[in-house]
Amino acid sequence: MSLTIERLVAAFPGGNAYGDFASFEYDSGIQKFVGDVVSHEFRGVAVPERQRWVWDRLREVFGDESQEVSLVLTYSPEEWAEVGERAAG
Repeated sequence: MSLTIERLVAAFPGGNAYGDFASFEYDSGIQKFVGDVVSHEFRGVAVPERQRWVWDRLREVFGDESQEVSLVLTYSPEEWAEVGERAAG
């Protein structure tokens, strides 16, 4: 089965331990998926631990297909709101 944006987002469903929000897109330049995962679980957690958590989840759900993902940025809901404010202004 080929990796899709829909399958990636479904691996991080909102409102549970895996995440509150996930967004992915396919970057045709590098031919890989990139995305963001926003989770209340990331509050007070260092970036390396967040990354470990996300990549463990990707490998758990997708196995070798997880290699089709290049970059996932991780945010708490508060950090995500701040990033949105900076992007808008």
